[in-house]
Amino acid sequence: MKHFRRMVCWAIFLLVILQLVLLVLSWLFAAAWPDTSLRSPLTAPGLRWFFGSFVSFTASPVLVWLIVWSFAVSALHSSGLLHEIVTRCHMSIHSLSTEEASQVSVRSRFAAIITLGVFCLQIGVLLLLTLPRHAVLLSVTGTLFPGSFSAGIIPALAFILTVCSLVYGVLSFRFRTVYQLCNALCHPLRSFPALLLLYVLTRQLLSTVAYIFHF
Repeated sequence: MKHFRRMVCWAIFLLVILQLVLLVLSWLFAAAWPDTSLRSPLTAPGLRWFFGSFVSFTASPVLVWLIVWSFAVSALHSSGLLHEIVTRCHMSIHSLSTEEASQVSVRSRFAAIITLGVFCLQIGVLLLLTLPRHAVLLSVTGTLFPGSFSAGIIPALAFILTVCSLVYGVLSFRFRTVYQLCNALCHPLRSFPALLLLYVLTRQLLSTVAYIFHF
């Protein structure tokens, strides 16, 4: 996780440098060759474009995906489900002894089994909404892509992961109160603000390029 955050920080630094270089070069080219079609964001029209369009070019489905998946990853981490999955995989790969396997509590096993059932149930519902000939999530032409399913599949997967994490947390007694449930969803992940900043800077850079070259 530390290496991932370091890579994100370097990516943010690179985006800031690219943005500054792009602004300076566009201003120099627009000032030196005013007859060209290049536009500079540092002019009066460019500043009006930036202030008037910042919200519109920042808002996108990717922003919503980041938010809902931050809830899902936070719940997955806080509930202990991720640790349970890693433990199970470690046990199956290395064929641990009976004594080591017995260290996994009965309550955790029960919670894992019920969580698996909830996961299968949600996947089953999702399949019923997509596979039949007249399924609800099919488009007018009877296809999945493009359509309601393709537009909402990423938030749907985040919702499935969130529900499974909360179910496991409740059954394993990690979450005993409503406050703990809410805190599990809102637990601040250190990487999320950095990813959010990375997204905003990326969208800003792409929008600036589109403005300068009339894309």
